[in-house]
Amino acid sequence: MSNKETIQFDGAFVSRHSECISTEEIQKIMDAYKGWHEIQSDQPEVYQVSREWLPIYQQYLTETVDAYLSNNLAFIKHAYENFFRHPISTGLHGLHFQMTEIYMNPGRRPTEDEKNRYVESALLGLQTFLLTCPNVPLEKLARKPVGNPYGYKINEFEVFPGAEYHCAFAQKINMLVRKFDRPTILEIGGGFGGLAYYCLVENPRMRIVLSDLPENSALQAFYLKSMFPHKKIKLYGEIEIDGDFDILITPNFALEEISENSVELTFNSYSLAEMSRETVNRYINIICNVTNHYFYHLNHVFWEMSSDTFPIDFDKFDLLFRNPTLWGKDPKAYQMDQHEYLYIAKD
Repeated sequence: MSNKETIQFDGAFVSRHSECISTEEIQKIMDAYKGWHEIQSDQPEVYQVSREWLPIYQQYLTETVDAYLSNNLAFIKHAYENFFRHPISTGLHGLHFQMTEIYMNPGRRPTEDEKNRYVESALLGLQTFLLTCPNVPLEKLARKPVGNPYGYKINEFEVFPGAEYHCAFAQKINMLVRKFDRPTILEIGGGFGGLAYYCLVENPRMRIVLSDLPENSALQAFYLKSMFPHKKIKLYGEIEIDGDFDILITPNFALEEISENSVELTFNSYSLAEMSRETVNRYINIICNVTNHYFYHLNHVFWEMSSDTFPIDFDKFDLLFRNPTLWGKDPKAYQMDQHEYLYIAKD
């Protein structure tokens, strides 16, 4: 970062809106969600909400799920268009679960300590981006304010939640698959769709398959359709899973339908290590089956199931590197829980 750049946090939480998809498109997403929700109810335990996500659903998402199932279009439309400030995106961005309560609550003002927490978190993300992507122009962090995000300003453009992290990993993913004419990327998880957005900006030839819990998948559909109105974005149930698309958004149980060796790179950050041992084993088995070149993930080492113990198929893959990551923790910390892993197919 040169001396010419200036960073401003004044107005970080002012309202920001951008053109989004139509009400008709939102209704299509809601209809798809209801079908996914019904199918999920009959799926094995490994595809149900559990562990880290169960408390989030119970505390923050009950009203949203009810709105989907009762076809409350007005509620879902408002939630989508303001999702960075709404419980629908709890756990997918910001400082744990407290962003809305502390920073966007009209009934209270953040304390100086709370303001400093946000500034420190944002600056750590920017510092890590600069360390890991020293030659990438900062302007690549910019994007439309879909979802009424909060953010800070660098010179004349704004940086919204997750931009530094998502843009950095999009750079790495593209570097790995750029030799392929039209690579297919599978992301397990995917949050609100931030990484998929930056991947397609960096390399428009990519095909992206997103797999997540149905509630997150529906939010991804809104976000990515709003960001890419001219791309072929398909929802699970609209086409065959190996059909023609630029982005395919699927609920987690649809992983079972992906063809063997049909994915150039599979990516995951954090969510695998937060699953039960049985669920991790199932997911890793599928990942190793469908991935034909790279499995790249960032996960916890010192959790109940360490990412060092994932049951990788070492007959098919070699471990290219296992490194402590700079993301999510002070780079000077002695013990780093979060590590990046890259596996490469032997053939």
